[in-house]
Amino acid sequence: WWAFLCGAIASGASQWTWTDVGRIALGVLLAGPILCGMSQVVNDYCDRDVDAINEPQRLIPSGLVSARQVFITVAVLVVLGLSIAMFLGQYVALMTAIGMVLAVIYSAGPIRAKRNGWAGNTIVAVSYEGLPWIAGHLAFAPLTFGSVLMAALFSL
Repeated sequence: WWAFLCGAIASGASQWTWTDVGRIALGVLLAGPILCGMSQVVNDYCDRDVDAINEPQRLIPSGLVSARQVFITVAVLVVLGLSIAMFLGQYVALMTAIGMVLAVIYSAGPIRAKRNGWAGNTIVAVSYEGLPWIAGHLAFAPLTFGSVLMAALFSL
């Protein structure tokens, strides 16, 4: 969520009116609990077999949360996330969709990028820092080279 706020500020277009504060709050909600939550639910589900051995008390391997509940949770977070993102703008929605796809690529087969240090770490950096920064900027103004550069550096 911090990166979304940084991107909004870097845009130079957020005026701290009630409308802009509301847009920032929606973006923080989008980047934080909704998208991060979605990525973590997907990751927990994809790790269920390993967790059944190493951490059997966790919600999914212990059976406290069913596969159906996982899929419903992910579906709700995807719909909610894309709805908020569309409200914030088509390019914010594009960044959101890219982040969602990267979350699945990171956790799920056949790619399961988390198994590759470079690929997995790059996806985490881009998804948690770069994309939210760019989305925060795009929620208020067209991208600038300086903001993209800062997002890239922030993602290192």
